[in-house]
Amino acid sequence: GTAEFWNSDPSSGWNYEALSGKINLGIDQNHAHVQPSGAYHYHGIPAGLLNKKNSKAPALIGYAADGFPIYFSRGAKSSYQLKKGTRPSGPRGSYDGSFVQDYEYAAGSGNLDECNGSTGATPEYPAGIYHYCLTETFPFVPRCLKGAPDASFRKTQPHGGGAEGGRSPMRGTTGAPPPPGRPPHEAMSACSGKNEGASCGFQSPHGVLAGICRVVPSGEKACVPSGHPRA
Repeated sequence: GTAEFWNSDPSSGWNYEALSGKINLGIDQNHAHVQPSGAYHYHGIPAGLLNKKNSKAPALIGYAADGFPIYFSRGAKSSYQLKKGTRPSGPRGSYDGSFVQDYEYAAGSGNLDECNGSTGATPEYPAGIYHYCLTETFPFVPRCLKGAPDASFRKTQPHGGGAEGGRSPMRGTTGAPPPPGRPPHEAMSACSGKNEGASCGFQSPHGVLAGICRVVPSGEKACVPSGHPRA
């Protein structure tokens, strides 16, 4: 996300999209730029890195704060679409992609979920794993987390500042602790697309837990541990 808002007002609810072409952030050929602190960071696909990898297979880019891998795959298609009509407030005008809020998640319109991820086999994880994907269309880089981010990624910001220009990155609600009675997000993600009774595993704070996909009391399918954690 960016720290640029309509009329420079964060309370407006209209956050400029970095790769919209409507604002000049000095984005280079790698869809990246240098933030005020001097750190170089990406807002989209790292083209130079992918050119060096020179692989047609899904390319492992890195890992998210919750431990799940991040890939670029040409077969990945975002499920976000431009809204139809005009903005009801703020900048008004037609939804044209200038703002993050111009888009909405349309389940099934692509092959990725609301966090731009899916579960499946990858070169590094042939047995299958939940993974995020970078895409050539919005959201480009995932905007929410499926699992709980490690505490080491939490920034200390006495003035409420974030990574760029003083505001926290946009996050979805999926990274929050699950409500009482619900299994962890990681346990549910581990069984996404799997039948009941299938083997599964997920990363917990205590190590990797192996188990079986079961329907739990909340009515959801989740990976129920069948043994002790392995480091």
